[in-house]
Amino acid sequence: MRTRKNTQTEAQRKAKEAYTRAQRDIAGLLDNLRTEAKEHARLVYAKEDGCPSWEDYGNIAHTRELLTHALAFLGGCWWNEADIDATMEGAKNLKMEGAGEDQSSR
Repeated sequence: MRTRKNTQTEAQRKAKEAYTRAQRDIAGLLDNLRTEAKEHARLVYAKEDGCPSWEDYGNIAHTRELLTHALAFLGGCWWNEADIDATMEGAKNLKMEGAGEDQSSR
């Protein structure tokens, strides 16, 4: 008796390989994005006045918007942009609370 794994078609095998490759590509892109975002911030704050301009803000805000769209797209019906914004706000609040606890315990 053949197992389900042995009956995988050539098309299924190729789709699996393509999917795995795309997953690795996404991981690499996210790593590059993290690096570029840090470099962007370094350059922005290294300017003579040390302050972001509205153009700098626009660049990073547009990047955030695109990432929100991508997350909503991948999440399908589970995520919408409002949910993502709420999750981000919750994570920010947790970080701030955690930072306060760390400082008060010293």
